[in-house]
Amino acid sequence: MSPQTQLQHPNTEICSDPAPIMRAFIDIPDPDNFFMVLQAARDILERPAKSGKSGEAVLKVVLSRRPVSLDVPRCDSKHWAEFRNACGGERLLEVQRNFDSVKDNEASGALALANKDATLKMLKPLPRTIDWARPAWVSALPPHMQPFFSYPDDDASSNGHTPSSTKRLIEEDSDIYIRLSALRLIDFLDSHNIPRECYRLYSDPTSLGKINVTIRHCQHKEDHTFGFNKLEIEDYKTAYAEYHKEHIWATEADHVGQMERPKLKGDPSPELRIRLRAVCEKYIQRMTWQLGIKNSENYLYGFDSMIDEDLATAPAFATSRILVGGPFTEAFEYVKKVSGRHNIYGMGGSIYADGRSNLLDNPFNFQVDLCSAADLANLASQKESTVRLYLLPTECGKDRYTVLQEEAKLSLEKISPQAGLLLDQYHEGKFPYPVFDYFEMAF
Repeated sequence: MSPQTQLQHPNTEICSDPAPIMRAFIDIPDPDNFFMVLQAARDILERPAKSGKSGEAVLKVVLSRRPVSLDVPRCDSKHWAEFRNACGGERLLEVQRNFDSVKDNEASGALALANKDATLKMLKPLPRTIDWARPAWVSALPPHMQPFFSYPDDDASSNGHTPSSTKRLIEEDSDIYIRLSALRLIDFLDSHNIPRECYRLYSDPTSLGKINVTIRHCQHKEDHTFGFNKLEIEDYKTAYAEYHKEHIWATEADHVGQMERPKLKGDPSPELRIRLRAVCEKYIQRMTWQLGIKNSENYLYGFDSMIDEDLATAPAFATSRILVGGPFTEAFEYVKKVSGRHNIYGMGGSIYADGRSNLLDNPFNFQVDLCSAADLANLASQKESTVRLYLLPTECGKDRYTVLQEEAKLSLEKISPQAGLLLDQYHEGKFPYPVFDYFEMAF
C-alpha cells in the first residue's frame, strides 16, 4: 500500500445520517487519544439518537495493545541529544560544521536530513532474527551507549522469532498495561463529567500477534506515570534507583575486576520488571476500589463481545462513524465482520510523495500493522465497497498552526487541570506538542 493515500471529501450520501453509531479504535497511552475519546463522548452526549433514525447513544472504544517489555530500562530523555549525535556519527558532525559556517537553505536542509537519519537509527527497532547479533555499527558508539543497542526488540507477533518464553512475558506486560491504561482513561473521563453509561471499553488480546514494535522499547513511553499518586510515583522512582544501583556504566566495567560480565546500564533486568509490575498492580488495585469497580470484567470487555453486540443490532445501526487513533488492526476486523456503511476517519498517509516529513518508513499508525492498513485501504478502494476511508496526513498534526503551544496549554489547564497534568507528565513540559489524533477528531 502506498502511504500517500489522498484525503477525500466525505460522500454526502453515506454521511447524511444525522445520528450514526460511533466507534473509536485508539492506542494507549498517548494524550491525543484521551482527548479524542473525550470529544467523541461529548459528541454522543450532545447529539443523542433520534427516534426512527440509525443511531446509538453509546461510544464503544477499542484499546489497541502495544508490545510492552517492562524489563527494558527506559533511556532517560536527558540523554536524547547525546545518543542521537552518537548515532549520527561523523556525517552529522560534518553537516553541522557546514551549516555553522554557511547557514544557507541547502545546509539547513542537509542538517535536518542528517538529524532525521540519526534519530531514526536511535529509535528504529532491532528485530530478532534466528541468528541474531547486534549490528556492527553499534561498536562505533561510545562504550556506555552500546548496551542499549545490544539486545533485540522483541514483540508477540506470530511472524517473528521471539522465543515463546519471552513472548509470554510481553503478553503479560501488555495485559497489565492495558488494564492500567483503561483505568486511567475512565478516571480522565470521570474528571470531565462523562457518564460511564455513555461509553464502553474493549480490547482484543489476540491482536497483539499482528502488532510490530515500531519504536525501540527503551525509547517508548509505555510506563509514564500519569494518574499515579505520590506513593506510586515514589515506588516508580525507587524501581529505577535500584536498577541504577545494581548496574554500572560500561565505561566503568574495566575497573571492577570481575571475571564475568557485570550488569551494565542499558541491560534488560528481570528485577526491574518485577518492581514496575508491582507499581502497576498497586495502581490497578487502588483505582478499581476508588472508581467503584469490582473487577476487570466490569470495565474492559472483550472485542469479540463488541462484534457480537453489533452483529445483533446491525440492521438498526446501518451507518457507523469509525475513528482510528492508532493501528488499523481492530478496525479492519470490525468492518470485515459487521455489515453496514462504515465511514472510517484515521490519521495516516503523507502530503509529500517521498514521505520526507515522516521519521519512519511509513506513518506510525501504518507502520505498527502494515498488513491491516493495506487490507483496509484495498477494501475501501473497491468499487462496490460500503467502506469509506478518509485519511488525515500525519503532517497536519504537527504543523506549526495545529500544534499545541504553551499558551494554549495554560488556557486548557484552567478549564481542565487533569488535561494539563496529562500533558505535563507525558510530554515532560516540552512544547510545542503535536495534537495528532485529536486533530483528526476535529476534522
